[in-house]
Formats: sequence, C-alpha cells, structure tokens
Amino acid sequence: MTINMSTSADWDRVTSKASKEDWQKLRDADHALNRFTFPGKANDPVNSPAHYMTEGGMECIDAMEAALGKEFAGYCKGAAFKYLWRASKKHETPQEDLLKCEWYIKRLLEHLDK
Repeated sequence: MTINMSTSADWDRVTSKASKEDWQKLRDADHALNRFTFPGKANDPVNSPAHYMTEGGMECIDAMEAALGKEFAGYCKGAAFKYLWRASKKHETPQEDLLKCEWYIKRLLEHLDK
C-alpha cells in the first residue's frame, strides 16, 4: 500500500502503535522546526516561510505539488479558503492571512497554467 492509497482506518491503525514518547518527540521536532531559520535567509512568513525549506533549498509546497499532481489544485483552494476564513481571527489585523490567501490563489493559477 502507498501513502496515497491509505484510508483513515489505515492511519488509525498505524498511529495507534506510536508510544507517548514517540508523539512527544514529534511535537518537540515540530516546535523546533517552527523556530528554525537558515543562516542568511530572512524569514518571509507569507511567500517563503523558512520553516518550510530544507537545507538543500526544497520548499515543502514544491514537494507537495510534485506528490499530489492534479490534486494540488484542491489543496491550494482549501488553503486559500482557510486563510480567508480565519482572517482577523489569528492575528491582530487580517493582512497576513489575506496575503497568504492571495499567495495560494496565485500558486493555484500557476499550477493550472502548467
């Protein structure tokens, strides 16, 4: 079975085998990544968040597009919807979320032009 063919029951079965220590390690790693930036690279939270970049220069969004293929369009639509939905709710002003929404719409348009 591949990850793309996994059902929610498959995920439940796999994740139920993880220990509390495994989950804590995953949470710790996630927190560390959210604080991580690369030397010499300014963190741009809208266009290129440093915590989504590998040391080799691959951005998570590019890997997702390659892995999802045509389904990437749905991901972009969902992400744009999420940022529009929560604008003014997470931050003091809506600008960052609205800019992220715009970014995903532009990325969707680029994807559809390929």
